[in-house]
Amino acid sequence: MDAEKIGKFICKLRTDKNLTQSQLAERIQVTNKAISRWERGVGFPDISLLEPLSNELDISILELLKGEYLNKCVQAEKDDINILLETLIKINKDSKNRKSMTLFILFFIFLLIIFIFYFSTRFGGFNNIYIEQLFNHISLIPFSNVYALICNKNVITFVNNIIINSLLAFVISFYIIYFKKNNNKFMTILLILNLLLELFKWLMTIGIFDIDDIIIRCIVGLIVISVYKKKKEVKIQ
Repeated sequence: MDAEKIGKFICKLRTDKNLTQSQLAERIQVTNKAISRWERGVGFPDISLLEPLSNELDISILELLKGEYLNKCVQAEKDDINILLETLIKINKDSKNRKSMTLFILFFIFLLIIFIFYFSTRFGGFNNIYIEQLFNHISLIPFSNVYALICNKNVITFVNNIIINSLLAFVISFYIIYFKKNNNKFMTILLILNLLLELFKWLMTIGIFDIDDIIIRCIVGLIVISVYKKKKEVKIQ
């Protein structure tokens, strides 16, 4: 395969459709840098991206790999190769899904072992003392703790809480940006990760389950992600 030829072909098809590199990247869930590399002939799309990329450019997978349109006399051959390529893509996707599921299960088992060990050593098991402690450390009314700190003029604790949650929000946001650069479900992922973090903190009795912490981290996280998106748009323009 001629990388330079394929790159020029992708670039031509993209511009014919009046798409920016960023718009095409978002549609197939990759970064605009990846599109730029392909168009410069530096690399090839991953096998799992051949089908969505060819669909967005309105060409067959074989035409994408050849870097040119194919005439009608090779239509039969093209159909056979497309079927083969689509089968290979499906096998590749299934393999990746199986690996991801295996890693998730192993990680879940690891956390479960830590969780059980923690409670068996600290509380002697799941007893009434632990359950009572959990129910006594829940704050579900938004900004109730923030209001209490302000009323009690406990400024240092209030500032420390904002700083700690902001730092956690930065870490979570950068994680989302790094692994889900073109995902449109930023808010959903941000909310789920913050909720899981708060649940972990609460179940391990590190702190209370505070709805304020989740709200603060989500607000800061959205600001970080919005700034990242704006900077990316400026770079593309």
